[in-house]
Amino acid sequence: MSGLLQPSSSGHKSYQLRDKKRVAKKCPKLHLVHLLTVRAKWAHTLFLRGGTVMEALEVIGWIVVLLFFVIGFVGLVYPVIPAVLFIFGGFIMYGLFFDFADLPWWFWLIQLLFVGLLFSADALSNAYSVKRFGGSRAGFWGSMLGLIIGPFVIPIIGIIIGPFVGAIGAELIFNRSNFKQAFRSGIGSVVGFITSVFTKGIIQFVMVILFFIVV
Repeated sequence: MSGLLQPSSSGHKSYQLRDKKRVAKKCPKLHLVHLLTVRAKWAHTLFLRGGTVMEALEVIGWIVVLLFFVIGFVGLVYPVIPAVLFIFGGFIMYGLFFDFADLPWWFWLIQLLFVGLLFSADALSNAYSVKRFGGSRAGFWGSMLGLIIGPFVIPIIGIIIGPFVGAIGAELIFNRSNFKQAFRSGIGSVVGFITSVFTKGIIQFVMVILFFIVV
């Protein structure tokens, strides 16, 4: 019987496996050992594959979360991108890929407060700055319109020029202000935009840091 267990003359693994199966069927004990060995190998292979899949999903999950955060910070200077929603969306993506239980209720409460603060920070800072420099409501809405259109007309630098031109144009057209006053309103809109970006950047940074502390 030991001779039967030797590799076949062909040397191919398939023939060796057939010989082992043939011997195993003739001896019930060997047959049981053979079945257990085969199943153990299958289980080990599946375990390794499962572990690889889980690791891959974790990597993909973190890539998606970090991508949402990056887009959120890019949205600070591109108003067409809802920055805060992408930051908040990153938290939701973490819960979907990993576990919502890792994020306690007080975490969501604090983040929702930050979201509300960020939604109002942009408009408040712009309105305050335009008014402080002598601008009107028309100048404020002109700067907001310029902030949205500017980056599409002139990439990157349009973020600054857009609200500046928008505030000046609105003051000249709707309020019939002189150019000096309209220019001051334009300066106010630029100051408001820079202040808004700085303020929102700090708040979003705190939101992300709090997330990494909790998880």
